[in-house]
Amino acid sequence: MSSFFGLSGLLLFFFTFCHPLLAKDISLEVMGKAQDVSAEWSEDQVLLLNGFRQAVTRELEEAKLDSALYWSKLEKKKMSAKDEFEFLKSFFSKENLARAAAADPKIPLPLNGPLSGTFSAWLDLEKLKSNYEEMINDLSETKLKTFYILASVEIDKGMNWEDVGVSKAENFSGVILESWKKLAEKEFSGFERIVVLNKDFSQKPDYMNSKSITLKWKSILKKVSSNIESQSASYELSAQYILQNTKTGTVLLAFDFPEQKRSLAMNNKKVLSSSLASLIHNLLLSQTAKIQGLLEADAKNLEMTELEIKFSTKPGLSEIYQVNNLLQDKLSDLKLSAQMKTYSSDGASIVIRAQGSSALILDRLSKEGGKFPLNEQKVLLFNRADKTFAIIPKETNN
Repeated sequence: MSSFFGLSGLLLFFFTFCHPLLAKDISLEVMGKAQDVSAEWSEDQVLLLNGFRQAVTRELEEAKLDSALYWSKLEKKKMSAKDEFEFLKSFFSKENLARAAAADPKIPLPLNGPLSGTFSAWLDLEKLKSNYEEMINDLSETKLKTFYILASVEIDKGMNWEDVGVSKAENFSGVILESWKKLAEKEFSGFERIVVLNKDFSQKPDYMNSKSITLKWKSILKKVSSNIESQSASYELSAQYILQNTKTGTVLLAFDFPEQKRSLAMNNKKVLSSSLASLIHNLLLSQTAKIQGLLEADAKNLEMTELEIKFSTKPGLSEIYQVNNLLQDKLSDLKLSAQMKTYSSDGASIVIRAQGSSALILDRLSKEGGKFPLNEQKVLLFNRADKTFAIIPKETNN
């Protein structure tokens, strides 16, 4: 009984005093429509759902994130109102709704009259921002081994797209990117999908496949001269690319092409644009054997993952060294190494590096309830939800 109280007291203390550090106190006025109330939905639930929606919108906008795009992505999931309620509720805790007292309780509200109240709750900002990134960038799909193409196909500032035979950029670069996607699908084996990116990732989740590769391309096409009599023009093309591990950013290959020069007829725009697009396409085509050879060699390398884990309770220096030794012993089959990253009055953290995906490492740390005997007096507890360690007296786990 006493040991249970000790653990409960510790957890209650941690939640009570640490929760405000992980969440934001939200309070706002909410409105609703009486006609939304039904046998399934009470007035309070209608207002709570609107409170969730308003709070999420406000916090995304305060963080300078695109709330309209977020909601448009959410709409594509075609959730029922009940599913949306449960989904949004997962970002909040301690939600509460205070209804304004009627001026005269004897007078009922009009059947289709407005509903109002004050919504308050704790909002988990990190969870919301993480979900925003996942929703916007489809980050859940980054678990798949993917070959990404991120290309900038530009023309010189003194030109317009009519100079390359098209009316807009998409009619030129879009054709090239689509041809490269088909090229990658044919030539670069071992990937679960090929994706053309519009922009680079602003956030890379822990579960991103560590074997995914990004090809970053940049080329600039310049019209250097034209001849009205012969209806021709001279063009110069500069281009380079790098191949890198998507998750870590490690550069695997970099190449600058020699400057390309071409004189082409201008009297047939379709032929002109096709010739210039082919010029750019063929540069990458010339590199496929080199890239595939490097990808095959990289695929044979064992995956190594690095994770930072913080301590929710302040450990002593000797305890951190004990933790490092414990992990290196318990997960020796993963060739795990661990070292202290931070240690200050604000807290402590360690960095572990091991073979395998982050999911595999987290699974191993979570085995047997995530409890590891650290020494004769204390136990190491791993919390997978927030990736933290806690060191607590052994008797609280009896």
